Amino acid sequence: MNKIRLKRMGAKKRPYYRIVVAPSLSSRDGSVVEEVGRYDPLQNPSKVTLDRERALHWLKVGANPTETVRRLLEKDGVWAEYESTLPAKKPRRKPVKPRVKTPKPVKEKKRKAPPPPVEAEAGETTEAAATVEE
Repeated sequence: MNKIRLKRMGAKKRPYYRIVVAPSLSSRDGSVVEEVGRYDPLQNPSKVTLDRERALHWLKVGANPTETVRRLLEKDGVWAEYESTLPAKKPRRKPVKPRVKTPKPVKEKKRKAPPPPVEAEAGETTEAAATVEE
């Protein structure tokens, strides 16, 4: 993948940059594919010379500009021209509903009622009653 970025030239404390297309993994001043412009930040106002046709070509091919180069392309009008060539985004057919979890109703557990106490008949005695009497 290629990037459009600045390659530093000039002397110490006197920066001068070339706007180049380079592989994204190469170093700042390493190998380049093509030079598409120059940037001199020391002139007042800054001087930018750009081959618009080649810069636009590389943008269309998929080269990503760095943030600084993107600002320079915006000032020169190349970025707006590039964005006008992009296909328009299609609107969504249906608005997306946010997913909200609604709490499920809690089902009450069926509990068995304890059996009613069985009363002993008058003539019958239970073992517990018999042990208490003894």
